[in-house]
Formats: sequence, C-alpha cells, structure tokens
Amino acid sequence: MPWIEEITNETKEIHYLCDVGLSYGDYLMLTPSFRLLKNKYPHCKLNFWVELDDEIKILDGNQYLDCIMSFKQFMNSYRNGDNFLLGGNYAVYQIPSIVIDEVFKKENAYKAYCDNLGLYAQLKKEYIPDYYIFESEKEEIENMLREKGIEKEKPIIIIHTEASSPLRNWHPEYTKELALRLSKDYQVILLGIYYKDLANLNGYHNIYSFIDEVSVRLASALLDFADLLVGPDSLFMHVAGALNTQALALMSSFSGNLRYNLMPSVEVFQKEYRCAPCMQHNIDCCEEGKINNLSPDANGNYISMPCMLSISPDEIYNKIIEKMEKIKNGLYS
Repeated sequence: MPWIEEITNETKEIHYLCDVGLSYGDYLMLTPSFRLLKNKYPHCKLNFWVELDDEIKILDGNQYLDCIMSFKQFMNSYRNGDNFLLGGNYAVYQIPSIVIDEVFKKENAYKAYCDNLGLYAQLKKEYIPDYYIFESEKEEIENMLREKGIEKEKPIIIIHTEASSPLRNWHPEYTKELALRLSKDYQVILLGIYYKDLANLNGYHNIYSFIDEVSVRLASALLDFADLLVGPDSLFMHVAGALNTQALALMSSFSGNLRYNLMPSVEVFQKEYRCAPCMQHNIDCCEEGKINNLSPDANGNYISMPCMLSISPDEIYNKIIEKMEKIKNGLYS
C-alpha cells in the first residue's frame, strides 16, 4: 500500500491528497472509502484535500471527514505555519488516478481503490456513495417546485443529458423529443447548463426547466423529490445512487456494469457499438467521431458522439414507461 507512513494505533491523522483532474462525481464515488476507512481506524482524524475550492461543496456534511480543504487552502495553511503535515503521528495517502484502473485493468476504479486500501471485504454490502442534503436545501427546492407549479404528489421525471466529458452527452434534440412525449403523462424537469435551448420548453404542458437556474447542490437536492432520473454517466447519477432514487443511466464510452453494478437504484442502458466502451475521457480519442466529422457547436461543446447517438428516444421512452410502471406498483425497494 502506498502510504508514506504506515497507519498504526499511534497514527493521529490521515491526509488524503487527491489527484488533479478528478471531478465532482469522482469525489462522491470515493466516499465509501471514507466511511470504511473511518470505521477501520476510528482513532484517526481523516482529512481530504481537493483541487478546487468549489469542489469542496459536494462533500459538505460528510460525517466521516474531519476536514475538507482545497490545495490552495492547504498550501496557505502550510505557509502560515499551521500544523498540517508538521510533526509526527500522521499518514499521507496520494489517491491514484482512478481512471487508470478502469481504462487499463477493465475493473471498477473505485472498487480497485478500496481494495488497495484493504477495505474490499465489506465493499459489496456497503458500497453506496454518501451524499448529504441539508434541510435548508430541501426547503429551497420545495419553494422552487411550488413557484413553478410542480406538484410533489404527482410523478416527477428529471432529464439531465449532459456530462463533464462530452463523450457521454446525449443529443439535446433527443432530449427534447423525449421530454415532449413524457410530458403527456408525467411532470418533466430539465436539468443542465450547456443545453440552454432546452429551457425554451419551459411552459409546455408538464415541462419545467431548471437549466442554469440552480447550483450543483440544489440540483442534487432536487433528485430527492424525483421518482426517476434519466441521463448519462455524471455526478447526478452517482447522487441518485446515494439517495436510492431510481435512475436510468445512458452509457456509451464507459462501461455501465463497471460503474453502477454496486448501486441498486441505478439501471444501465447500454447498446452495443463498434468501438464502445472505449473507456476514454478525451474527445480527441473518438476516432468514430472524426470519421463522422462531428464537431463542436458555437460554444465549443460537443453535442453527442456516435455511440450515444445510437441510443434513440424511442428506446429510452419505452424503458422509462416500463420503469415508471414498476415504481407505481412498488416493485423497487
């Protein structure tokens, strides 16, 4: 194990130094290791350092972390002579690039990480991400639902078809078609940042846009009011797994079985495609996209890659109707 100092009964603090390049969803997926590590070493203070100040928010309320700090705050504290990494009785752990395990070893990167910590024995029964919603966030979302005329007592489907990696985006025209069809029978909420044109659907019967209106944390709190989330591999899919909200994950370049097989509330929809799952994060690696001359829009955003374009609105609509029927009949625990 790549500890700088081995953890012993005398160890007082464990410092996680997070690899640069991880995103909100990656941090959330690491939370089971916080829980298991804290249970294994309850006498240790557990500190976690992330790359950017904003990213800290996704871990707000985590009861297993004693301190969360960005690299900038960390270095400022160090320069000011605070007792971070000074003196003895601490262990430092550099979180490896979890992507490496997934791309090259073809195994769940988060599982491999926990296994490396010697924590996998409990993983299958405990590997659900930890996400905490504050009462103030619930109240704010309830007020927004009320203001928009959304009824909590009626079924709510959230559609969010963007991801941090453009390889995973589902086309906005597909999203529009799906939302319009679903709105005949269900309340549909649209989430996102980049697909701003979808906000024009606000005002259609049963369609409500939250696009570019709420923070990441408020959007996550919104999932607790939903019956179903539909979207690609993203932070919100991980949040749905944490909150036990039913979800349908549209997978393409990444293996759905690797990422979600330990989350009971998330069902994977993944079609066979010539080169998928390629397990690549970088859009430049999509040879199929180059062949089809797919280019970014005016804002530099890639709309969708061929493997995601192969997933039709018809297929997802039928799958959603099937899942909503099961939800109505209480077939999900």
